Amino acid sequence: MRAGPSGGRPAVFPVRSCDLWQSVRERADLRVPTMRRRDAVHTARYAAPWTRPNGAGTTREGLGGTMNWIGVLLGIAGGMAVGTQAAVNAALGRSIGILETAFISFLVGTTLLGVMVATAGRGNLAAVTSAPWWQLLGGVLGGFYVFVMVTNVPRMGVAPTITMIIVGQMLAGLLIDHFGWFGVAHSPVTLPRVGAVALMGCALALFFRR
Repeated sequence: MRAGPSGGRPAVFPVRSCDLWQSVRERADLRVPTMRRRDAVHTARYAAPWTRPNGAGTTREGLGGTMNWIGVLLGIAGGMAVGTQAAVNAALGRSIGILETAFISFLVGTTLLGVMVATAGRGNLAAVTSAPWWQLLGGVLGGFYVFVMVTNVPRMGVAPTITMIIVGQMLAGLLIDHFGWFGVAHSPVTLPRVGAVALMGCALALFFRR
C-alpha cells in the first residue's frame, strides 16, 4: 500500500494468491529441518537401544547385529503375548461382559505402567499437555482393539482373529510407511510388500476354508 499519484487515497496492490501460497510453502520448508532435528534428538534420548538408528533420527537398519535381533525377538514375544491376551480376555469376557473386560484390561495395564513410570521412567510425562490431540488417541484405538478381540475370539477362534488383526495392521502400516504419516520414516509401497499382505490374506482365507 502506498500513496496514489495525486496524493489522495492510498493505492492498494492486492497480493496474488500464488505469491501468498509460495510464502506459506517457504515457511513450511524452513520448519521441516527443525522438526526432523527435534525428532532425532527425541529418538536418541528415549528410544530403546535396539531401535536407535546411527545418525539420523528415522533411518532404518537391516536385521544385522545383535541389538537388532533382540528387537526382533522382543517383537515375536510381543506377538505371542497379544495372542495369549486374546484368549485370556475372551475368557474374562464370558464372565463379566465385553466392555467390562476392556475396562479391567486397561485398568490393570494402567496400574502396572504407572508403577513402572514412577520407578523407572526416563521421559517427561508433563509434556503430554503440549502434545497434539491425535497423539492421545492410542488409548481409544487400544480400547477398540480389545473390544474386537473379546467379540471375535469366542466366535471365530484365536488364530483367525489374530490373522485378521495382522492383515489390518499390515494394510495400515503400508499406508503409514508410504506417506510418512505420524513422523515415521518414508518407505514407499513396493511389489514385495504388497505380496506380503496378499499372502497374509491367503492365510486368512485358508482359516475359513471348509
